[in-house]
Amino acid sequence: MTRTFSFGTPRLLVSWYEDPGGLGNRAIRILNEQVGARSFCDIEPPGFFPLAGVPMGDNVARFPQSRFWGEPVRELVTFLSNEPPYARQIFAATLLDVAQHYCHIEELIVISPYFVPQKQGVDFFAALVRKGVRVVIISNSLASTNHTSVHAVYARYRKPLLQQGVELYELRPRSESMKTRTKLTLHSKVATVDRERTFVGSFNIDPRSLYLNTELGLAVDSVELAVDMASNILDTLPEYAYKLRLSEKGKLQWLLQTSGVEEVITTEPQTGLWRRFLTKLMSLLPIEEQM
Repeated sequence: MTRTFSFGTPRLLVSWYEDPGGLGNRAIRILNEQVGARSFCDIEPPGFFPLAGVPMGDNVARFPQSRFWGEPVRELVTFLSNEPPYARQIFAATLLDVAQHYCHIEELIVISPYFVPQKQGVDFFAALVRKGVRVVIISNSLASTNHTSVHAVYARYRKPLLQQGVELYELRPRSESMKTRTKLTLHSKVATVDRERTFVGSFNIDPRSLYLNTELGLAVDSVELAVDMASNILDTLPEYAYKLRLSEKGKLQWLLQTSGVEEVITTEPQTGLWRRFLTKLMSLLPIEEQM
């Protein structure tokens, strides 16, 4: 993905993959060849979260499989897409917002204490990683969470996310620097995009926040705030969180850094056999839509 494109008031040409006769499809391709337009954005999944500053009416915006090309000198953007699942006027109004924001993300950091992305969320984060975006997700570990049932469902998605190249961290219940034995648990809901925009609110990335609860949040366009937030989060991860990875055999591992030494843990850290058993049992229940 090329992130150097910057358009002022570009001309936008749109065509559909299923255009009758394929005339618009061929015209777009011929025009791209003639003007030397370069592909700068591909949107693969049909649904994604509007974390990139794209103004959308719904919590989960429906956007069809699409591809953008651009030629900055001529201020030209060409666009090939499946037909939109909603009004074409609304769809057209969002095109340049998607091209300018979603397509130019380089880093996304998400803190979600109760993280149940479901398949559409995994597809969304995977699509970002494939475009070269660094995606960092921080959630609770089994030892730090106060809702074991949520963790039981979240655990289904750890391997798929890691397999797609997402950086996944889980909060430790305690840190060596703490002077008390108080248990830590993550409750903040934060996202930063490219260290330029910050979202803070009550919204978790889970079905309950999406479909059941009434949530609120504040999106802030402040480079200073976003830089401080992102830097503080990433700088404190080694002390306060486990980094997850997959072994050569595809098994989950938790990396713990203490006093400059890295320890590899192969079971849910700081948990007993009974709690791990109950969590596994809960993961078999059909409760995902309620989490």
